[in-house]
Amino acid sequence: LVATTAWQESCWRQFEKRAGRVATVQGPGPSYGLMQVNARVWRGLFDSKSVSHDIGYNSKAGAEILYTYFRKHALRAKEHMAPGGEDNLARATWAAYNGGPGHLRRYRKAGTSPHLKAVDTEFWQKFQAVQRGDDSAFFSCASVSSSRVTACFRPSCEAQVRSVP
Repeated sequence: LVATTAWQESCWRQFEKRAGRVATVQGPGPSYGLMQVNARVWRGLFDSKSVSHDIGYNSKAGAEILYTYFRKHALRAKEHMAPGGEDNLARATWAAYNGGPGHLRRYRKAGTSPHLKAVDTEFWQKFQAVQRGDDSAFFSCASVSSSRVTACFRPSCEAQVRSVP
C-alpha cells in the first residue's frame, strides 16, 4: 500500500528539477514530497519542513497516515466485508488518504465523479502491479533517459538496479 501510494502520488519522487534547481515535489493543498503529505491538514502532527525536505520523514509520515486511515476508517467500516473482500481495505484506505475519510467508499459508489473514478482505477491498477511484482509497470510515470533506477519491490530483487534506455 505504501509503495503504491508513493507511486500514485509522486512517481516515487521527493524532489524534482524545476527551473534548473532541485525543488521539493509539490501538489495542491499544499502537499509535499514522495507521499504528498498535506502540510495544512497534518499541521501540528508532522513538521512541515521535514515533510518537505526529508524523504525518510515524508515516507514515515505518509505510512503513518495510511495506517491511521486503514485502522480507524477502513477496518472499522468493515470494507473487507463488502463485495471485493480484503482488496477493498487497500482501495478504501487510499481513497481516504487521497480525499479524506468522507471518500472511503468512493471507489465503489455509483455517484463518484468520473475524475475520481479514474484516479481510483489508476491506483488500483498500480496496486495490482505492485502485488504482481511487475517491475516494468513501475517505469510508466518516469521520464528517464540514460540513468540507473532502482524500482523493484519483490524480495528477490531488492538490490537490483535496472538500466533504462
